[in-house]
Amino acid sequence: MSESTDTSFEEQSLPVHDGRILAMDQAERKAFTRWCENAEWDWSIWCGKWARSTLHSDWGFRPDALDKEHSRPRVLLATGKVDHLTPVTYAHYLAANYENVWFKDIDGGHLGILYHLDEIWADFLADER
Repeated sequence: MSESTDTSFEEQSLPVHDGRILAMDQAERKAFTRWCENAEWDWSIWCGKWARSTLHSDWGFRPDALDKEHSRPRVLLATGKVDHLTPVTYAHYLAANYENVWFKDIDGGHLGILYHLDEIWADFLADER
């Protein structure tokens, strides 16, 4: 991982020390910067204690143990091809264990999905027709 030389991160008060950003290659940093310029949310809320305590918990959830009623709705699952925080193999595990899953690998890392949302939803909804 290398430090960013892109001053737009500092200008936007983004946490350049954050591992999710440091793991990005230059192309993803540019896409992330463009996405942040249009985002209408406070980055610091997501990075706070809420995300760490909620997302890093064992919820005891087993997708392979869902009954027919809970397996019926379509599940949209997307992962960044170079996600260094959530192993891509885990996304593939979920895709293999959900009964009714629509899966997409996207370019980028952990945050890549955020700035590919329009593409992901468009592909998902087109496949539903």
